Amino acid sequence: MRPDTNRAPLTGYNFSMIKTNPLVVLWGAIPFTSEYRLTYSTSSGNNQYFCVSGAYLGKNIFLFDNNLMGNQGVQHFHFSGFKTDFSYRWVVDNQNNMPSGLYLGTHISYAYLRIEHDYLHGHDEHAFVEHIHAAGIMGFQGRIFHVFYVDMFFGLGYKKNQWGNHVMKNSPLLLDFSTLNWVYDNNFKFKAGFSLGVLIR
Repeated sequence: MRPDTNRAPLTGYNFSMIKTNPLVVLWGAIPFTSEYRLTYSTSSGNNQYFCVSGAYLGKNIFLFDNNLMGNQGVQHFHFSGFKTDFSYRWVVDNQNNMPSGLYLGTHISYAYLRIEHDYLHGHDEHAFVEHIHAAGIMGFQGRIFHVFYVDMFFGLGYKKNQWGNHVMKNSPLLLDFSTLNWVYDNNFKFKAGFSLGVLIR
């Protein structure tokens, strides 16, 4: 059989990938949460690609310490939230071997968590946490075990973390992060990430 000479050569530019980070189930984007994340990554040009992800935030699977929520007991609280991320990346090693390579990029994310008590379920009383992050990043994505791709990055940027309580007058606070140190409150953000992916195209 003669080879198909009309077929375009493989350049490595066109790909799609599904990724996740299993470690965020142990500790999510917001303190005391577990995160269940799925990321879609695809090429968008010559040595360029983007990643977009969505995640569900729930109560941390190891959160049993009643002191975190006062004397009411953390087991009586419902955690429910979401997180979304977007990253655009430029491969800088210029070896035409995408999706592998060293890259520079931008990363933005938004996360929101709502916390309700069993006794207040169905009422409007709740606590909330909101995280907004934006950073410049540097990272590397490469193939391992002939099947998976590992993606690791770090960077510096800006963050805005907020929390609050919507409760009736004279009611106790549902959430109190005042015991967290200045690292949570200031606007400096050190960003780091890790994920495993598989090609779907």
